[in-house]
Order: sequence, then structure tokens, then C-alpha cells
Amino acid sequence: MSKSSFLYRNSLSIVLLILMLLCLLGQFLTGWKTENKELLEHGKNMLTLKQYLQSGHFIQATFENWKVNFCR
Repeated sequence: MSKSSFLYRNSLSIVLLILMLLCLLGQFLTGWKTENKELLEHGKNMLTLKQYLQSGHFIQATFENWKVNFCR
């Protein structure tokens, strides 16, 4: 790989972006599992992935996490 290639010049940014997306995916799946567990305990229907993505729980957890990590 030459030093002038796109991947070489942007490798750190690409790695960090991939890590951020993996963390966001992990938060999404963990939050979905937790929310569905709580809904089942209260006798309500479980959420699909699409419904959870649009739910207030996901949005709140995501922005709360970002606020804690970036606004110190």
C-alpha cells in the first residue's frame, strides 16, 4: 500500500469510525434486550428492532451516553 493511498492516509479515522459503530451496535442490541425484558415483566408486547430504533428508550440512552462521554 503506497503512502499516498486513501486507506493509508485515513486508516486511523477508519478504525475509530468502525470502533464507534461497533460500540453503538452493542449499545443498541443490549438496550433492545433490556427493554424487551422489562416490557415482558410488565405483560406488554416485545419491540421489534425497528420499533426499538424509533423508541424513546434508544434515543435517550444514546444521547445520555454521548453527553456523559463528551461533555465533561
